[in-house]
Amino acid sequence: MMKLRPGFLVLLYAVILAWGAEQSATPGREQRELKMADDSIRSSLAVSRSPKGRYLCSEKRIACLGADKAELGLALVGARSTKSSLATLADLARYRLDASLSEDYQCYVLQKGRLIEPYLLRAKSSALEERCKSEMEKTISADKQSLEGLTPSAVCADEQSIKTRITQLVGAIHEGRKCASEDF
Repeated sequence: MMKLRPGFLVLLYAVILAWGAEQSATPGREQRELKMADDSIRSSLAVSRSPKGRYLCSEKRIACLGADKAELGLALVGARSTKSSLATLADLARYRLDASLSEDYQCYVLQKGRLIEPYLLRAKSSALEERCKSEMEKTISADKQSLEGLTPSAVCADEQSIKTRITQLVGAIHEGRKCASEDF
């Protein structure tokens, strides 16, 4: 049997730890997809609520060909039931979702049922509001000309709205409510 020197073992241990830390620091495919989906939802909401983007689809039909980025992003997040996807889905409560996007969001949450409940209950409304505002300020500053006149509050839900949405969703989960499969 080969005897290993203590120095070699320490070096080997350090290399293994470094490799493991690098692996966990590098986002995997799912993390990248969830970030892309979240970014798509936020940017779609930003464009649709900005003074210049509000009428973009009616003025330039080519700008809105295909499916809506927010709906596709939500579908990607809602398609999985991993911890990361459930956390991301719960965190979408920070946005002002309206019309069909809001209905789809509710349906995805209800479809997850008890699986998503802990993520909703852990959500801090004030932190979600602040996170959204910070993200929107970065989005706006990245393209000030196109998003001129847009404020974070046009996209971000306020703390009380987030609390209310979460409370309603948890209540609906407890009641066993579901959406019809053809509804979304």
